[in-house]
Amino acid sequence: MASKMAAVVLSRLRTPFGLKTAISTDTTSFFAVKNENEAHYLCGILNSNILNEYIRSFSSAGRGFGAPSVMNNLAITKFDSNQEIHIRIAELSQKAHTLVAQGKEIEEIQSDLDEAVETLWNIKL
Repeated sequence: MASKMAAVVLSRLRTPFGLKTAISTDTTSFFAVKNENEAHYLCGILNSNILNEYIRSFSSAGRGFGAPSVMNNLAITKFDSNQEIHIRIAELSQKAHTLVAQGKEIEEIQSDLDEAVETLWNIKL
């Protein structure tokens, strides 16, 4: 039940019973990737404002917003560790995760992330 994409990088969750693998419900989606940098690259793109604006253009808020089928309409290139912009997006996502874990605001990081994703997709606003 959402009106904005909210992506996060997870590997295992810390619970009172130890580290556990996260299990998806019908209102969340999981995307398997090869490594942490690729996960942050994808997460950064999914959390960009330009992507959220695009999804809002054809998907109404609620249970289906950001469903896995949305990925069929996105031009997300495969992560390439030799591409500077891919690494930049991954680093910004990692910084955002760290700040959120510390209870801090991410507005500046969000702005930088939006610029990086716009550069990736060659969008001039």
